[in-house]
Amino acid sequence: KVQRLLFMAVVMTSIGMMAGSCDTGCDTSCEVSNCGNISKNFWLARPFSSYGVRELIALQDLDLKDDWSSVLSVSTDYMQSFGDSQARLGSLPFWSGTNKMTVGTNDGNADLDGYQFGLGDVLQEGSITFTPRVKQVGSEFIWHVQERPYDCGFYFQFKVPVGAMMVDYQVCEDEAVVSKAVDEAWNRYPATEVRFKNVKDALIGGCENTEPDFKYGRLYAGRKSRAAFGDVEMSAGYNVLACDDGYLGVGLKVSFPTSMTPKADFMIEPLFGRAGLWGIGGELRGSYKLWECDGTTVYLHAKGEALHLTSGREPSWRSFDLLQNGPGSKYMLVQLYLPSDKFGWVPSHIQPAINITTRPVHSSFSVEGNFEAMLDAITDNWNYGISVGFWGRSHECLEIACAQNAEYATQHLNDYAVLGRQIDYDDRFVAPCELTLCEPLARINKSENRVLCDGTPGDLSGTVPDPLTYDASKIKDARLPENRIPADFDQALDIAGAAAARVFNGKVTGKVGYTWADHEHAPSLTLVSGVEFSDRDSKNVNFWSVALQGSLKF
Repeated sequence: KVQRLLFMAVVMTSIGMMAGSCDTGCDTSCEVSNCGNISKNFWLARPFSSYGVRELIALQDLDLKDDWSSVLSVSTDYMQSFGDSQARLGSLPFWSGTNKMTVGTNDGNADLDGYQFGLGDVLQEGSITFTPRVKQVGSEFIWHVQERPYDCGFYFQFKVPVGAMMVDYQVCEDEAVVSKAVDEAWNRYPATEVRFKNVKDALIGGCENTEPDFKYGRLYAGRKSRAAFGDVEMSAGYNVLACDDGYLGVGLKVSFPTSMTPKADFMIEPLFGRAGLWGIGGELRGSYKLWECDGTTVYLHAKGEALHLTSGREPSWRSFDLLQNGPGSKYMLVQLYLPSDKFGWVPSHIQPAINITTRPVHSSFSVEGNFEAMLDAITDNWNYGISVGFWGRSHECLEIACAQNAEYATQHLNDYAVLGRQIDYDDRFVAPCELTLCEPLARINKSENRVLCDGTPGDLSGTVPDPLTYDASKIKDARLPENRIPADFDQALDIAGAAAARVFNGKVTGKVGYTWADHEHAPSLTLVSGVEFSDRDSKNVNFWSVALQGSLKF
């Protein structure tokens, strides 16, 4: 029976991890969203508290008593990413499909138009590469109380992780050659003396009087870290089956968020824990003696769990691309138009779209689950083991947090127009000539050449080949609301495109430990090391880890 129930634990956990994606309310088709897992600034790593092998190690020598007994365990772990490639974490916020993007002009041949980042006209193409390294260090405290460990009885467990995640923002750029010509037609564009030198500097920002000013989705100059408590987890259950050789328990589990929620200030924001998400679900755990001979005993320990994750009262923040303008459009230039009783809609300041498309959201995951199985050999006071674990999380569902949006975000999307390369005034004349033009369907790397007041597109630096052409049907009057960003979030923002993708990890762990069995509290010390691999499609990272775990029994 124990073996059959252990098998059921594996099946139930696997089903949970593969369980359904979002419903049709938030799982938008690839025709209208970035389903290719690109242009996502948000990354939610595997939570530190989700590694079940620590619990299996803590419970391996649970005393055979007729009354209550408990284990107090502390594990300190260090994890570091390895095997970064072009298709992994560094490619997640980019829209090229890799961690490298080319910087060019508006002809669609490069991944981005340097003009959108305030660089002016690009004369010779450049590139930017992002290869972040991730480290995680923390300690986890486990207190487990068991009634009649190898008999039917109740158990309770309390788990508290604390630690930090660090991201080294390794960014390098082969700078594009840009024109230094003064833009005489448009005085709203950054003057040459206040322009950023390259895309990297523009995304890092923080330079006084330099434009454009990215308030969200920035890069960080160096290493960014965040220390916090992780997710406090509590579980309570009952051993439904027990015998001399093993037991199987079923329990209810709750995860309480104590870490900070994402603020969207930076790409690949370091988050220790589940990013403010609550979790509720169940678990199965058990142990079975497989073999015993000449003082050596071999056990099979196993544990599986599944949690549903959902937002609490405090929302997360996410940056969205514009649905009509494709991946990367959050970094395009948009212009504010203000209503005027006398002049209708009049143009005002210009800024990157990300400053207005970053909004508070509610996040949820249908299921997060893991399964861990460990073979443990005990000889005298020494123990040796190897474990295999699997962890996964379903596709994320996102929705705009309407109440918080009204409180924090005062900008109305329909007040803004996507410019492409169009301008509101041609300032070459004594009396500025009004244009109020925009390009509603422009993309981050493809837009029409500028239209000047005489009706002929021009580029005063002479960098665009002659003859100059443009598609007049794509250039619109920004004073008309239908030519600006739609007012409705579902029509304006690529909400589904910003959601975290489904992820699946596997980890192999080895351990060696020693227990002072003659001591009243049987202290033990275990050295643990493992390697974790993630599926490439999720853009997640691979980790190697080393840990030291100690425990006392009462």
